[in-house]
Amino acid sequence: MITKPTSDNVPQAPPDSVYTQIFKDLKFAADNLPAKPYSATPSGRVTKWAAESMLARVYLFYTGYYGKSTLAGFTKSDALKAVEDVIKNGGYSLVPNFASLWPAAAEADTVAYAGENNPEVVFSIKYTGNADYNGNITGNTWLLMTGIRLGAGGGVSVYPYGYGWGACTVDPKLWNAYSANDSRRFATITSVKDEGLDTKTAQITGKAFSSANNREYTGYYLKKYSPLADTSNSPLPATNYLIAQKQDYFVIRYSDVLLMAAELGSPNALQYFNMVHTRAGLPAVSSIDEATIMKERRLEFAGEGIRYWDLLRQGIQKAAQTIVANTTMSYLDDGTASPSISTQNIISTGGFMQIPNNEITLSGGVLKQNPGW
Repeated sequence: MITKPTSDNVPQAPPDSVYTQIFKDLKFAADNLPAKPYSATPSGRVTKWAAESMLARVYLFYTGYYGKSTLAGFTKSDALKAVEDVIKNGGYSLVPNFASLWPAAAEADTVAYAGENNPEVVFSIKYTGNADYNGNITGNTWLLMTGIRLGAGGGVSVYPYGYGWGACTVDPKLWNAYSANDSRRFATITSVKDEGLDTKTAQITGKAFSSANNREYTGYYLKKYSPLADTSNSPLPATNYLIAQKQDYFVIRYSDVLLMAAELGSPNALQYFNMVHTRAGLPAVSSIDEATIMKERRLEFAGEGIRYWDLLRQGIQKAAQTIVANTTMSYLDDGTASPSISTQNIISTGGFMQIPNNEITLSGGVLKQNPGW
């Protein structure tokens, strides 16, 4: 952790020190950013509400993963106060139709796209899509990573989905976790069979449908961050398609704020939960607990980079068991080796990645490898 310029070979700081600094930075931001409501905030500007929401997210992860009750003196009631302030004064709201949050889902569901600056977006990473191949890349390359990879040649766009590299295919167990009447299933996941993409791809290419260009083909892709194609199956945008995707990446949505407030024990917890739950077309529930909230978070934020950390903060043993139970192992086997994912591997590493060995070598051994690697 480096907080001032230095040429020293700095060793790792303990987690408590790192999270204390994170807290200080976010608290400073929350205390000093303008308290303007969503409607009065220029697009792309970080807000007090984003800082307060992130404070609660960091608090929940740190206290859950490390088994602490406070973060630098910041308590559970403080975290709740922060998100309640966002709810009361931020001017945010849920968009009525979940599919409208995502360009490909909106097009596939024939609903109006809510746009990148809709009232549900508390914090996002902005992309312009003004890109060239000379290093001036401002597009969201994540979309190309997760786009469909169908057809005999691999790169075939099928309206409304532009082609991509087919990474991060969706496990069927996630598809099956949604009830059939949960609108988030269609808006989150592209099902090749259910949407007839296999037939359409064969018609476009004039060849039999093939999924051979996918490393881990499951029949399901992530729709939330899918590139687009027009009605003639031409990928969009037409210029610099591979690097000019302009869809923003949503870091915190208002539904996250509501569910964090519910988890933190708000007197309005059931109301907040049902606002998210019923928006998905599901009937309101009469009671909730931690397991109910965690299940809702899984379905609400699938593919948004939140689930893994939600699992870790529930305890590494539970996280490891849940990850393995919800992973179809056969899809991880490329035919050359047996899948290596196991509860013990996750537990021994604490769920964290390894530090690259070349960085440890370059530091002269000052950096120490994470446990379990």
